[in-house]
Amino acid sequence: MMKKTETGNRLSGNDEFVEKVSAINLKRTVQAIIERNPILKEIIKTGAIGIVGGTHDITTGDVSFYDDTLMINNP
Repeated sequence: MMKKTETGNRLSGNDEFVEKVSAINLKRTVQAIIERNPILKEIIKTGAIGIVGGTHDITTGDVSFYDDTLMINNP
């Protein structure tokens, strides 16, 4: 369970809060993909594919990848 670090302004206008929620959601989603799809899990184990979570900033066009979501195996 994630610890609540934002106890005040937990609204969409709070950019820092939105970023934290987005990151948590992204990490949980990557983990859920692996856990719920045994076929992908096996293909990742072989090193044929990898998965990494990322976000796209629609204002700047930048894409940021989260290294701690990287799922790849180099046999």
